[in-house]
Amino acid sequence: MINLHTEIRPCTDTDVDVISVVAAYCFEDTFRTSCTREDMIAFLRQAYSHDILAQEFANTNSHFFILYVEHSIAGYLKVNFKDAQSEHMGPNMMEIERLYILPQYKGMGLGSTLMQFALDYAHQHEVAGVWLGVWEHNEPAKAFYTKHGFHFVGSHTFTVGSDDQTDLLMRQDW
Repeated sequence: MINLHTEIRPCTDTDVDVISVVAAYCFEDTFRTSCTREDMIAFLRQAYSHDILAQEFANTNSHFFILYVEHSIAGYLKVNFKDAQSEHMGPNMMEIERLYILPQYKGMGLGSTLMQFALDYAHQHEVAGVWLGVWEHNEPAKAFYTKHGFHFVGSHTFTVGSDDQTDLLMRQDW
């Protein structure tokens, strides 16, 4: 493993456009073969537009962080508390909604860096545990989350454009 200088910092309102680009790029890179081009475009417009992300940034129960490697953006993390969570998983839980690494930085252990940051952040906020959703066919991600102590607890529908897909829900309690 190469020793890289990494930094994780909280996002501010001035980061909305950067997160919009990174989010869309990472999502499309991972899921472009799982739906039609039209559904992908519709989803990216709906989920990662400036206006939508500005609303998410304004929610005090959603927290965004940028991961830098050698002073370049390598990914980002979004976590949700309370009513910002996409599913009700208990009164004292934290959702890891997005843990995205840009393609050129994959395989460097940075996903684990962001995951450890998220778990530490959850402990600092004294929640009972964390949860997340993962596409049922994303085998690398399912293995990654299992390796980090998550177990399957259910599923929900995740719509990409007009395409209803299944996300598996995974949870880690302490």
